[in-house]
Amino acid sequence: GRGIGELERLGQGGFGSVFAGYRREDRLPVRVTPQNHTPCVSTYMSDPLHPLLNSKAGPGAVVLLLDWFQLDQELLLVQERPDASVDLRAYMRSKGSTLQEQEAKVCGVVEGIQGLHSRSVLHRDIKPENLLVETGSDTPRVRIIDLGCGCLHNNEVYLEFDGTDSHIPPEWYARGAYRADPMTVWQLGVLLYEMLTGHVPFQTSTEIIWKKLPRIESDISPSETHIHTRAFIHKHAPVKLWSCLPSTRMSLTYGD
Repeated sequence: GRGIGELERLGQGGFGSVFAGYRREDRLPVRVTPQNHTPCVSTYMSDPLHPLLNSKAGPGAVVLLLDWFQLDQELLLVQERPDASVDLRAYMRSKGSTLQEQEAKVCGVVEGIQGLHSRSVLHRDIKPENLLVETGSDTPRVRIIDLGCGCLHNNEVYLEFDGTDSHIPPEWYARGAYRADPMTVWQLGVLLYEMLTGHVPFQTSTEIIWKKLPRIESDISPSETHIHTRAFIHKHAPVKLWSCLPSTRMSLTYGD
């Protein structure tokens, strides 16, 4: 359909199966992802001139959104599909990484988030499965994928949430409301914890609201318990990422 050929199932996304294929006009590899069809998403996607649909305007740390179309009751997003790539979850399991690589990946994710926010897009589901590691170069590059839970980014209070339960911030469970940037910073904290320990810090909504903030130093492997790890953790200060008060979390802007 609509210029996309030879669809092959890649896996399961948040709202259905994700497929691999190619764009018929130039044989560009693409992935087709189902999107939650909420009113705000429909309004956002109804503008075909939005910068994210212009490949020249897309942020380099985000896998480009090339097109979108509606099939029956589904809204489907078409993104580029880089060769020699694997999601961060699979990469961590098979390859591992040095602390320098982990720090570079965190910075790459922040860069991608900033690029999305500058284009009025809120991802809402930052996690290893939604981060693609390009392995075709000496320095693996991480890029954000899957806008299936995304919506418009603004400075208002959000009263609806789509995303992964273990990555939802406490203010949503406590008050049913959240703001874009503090929510994203919370998810970055969970991501950092997963990268350093291999598992999520919270399993239930009760733990997210009430559990004492985990000490990363006690959960990382013995081979990583050295001064560089402590410096890395201090630099990214989990207490500032996971503050239960959204207003006291770190800023997404460099230098703040």
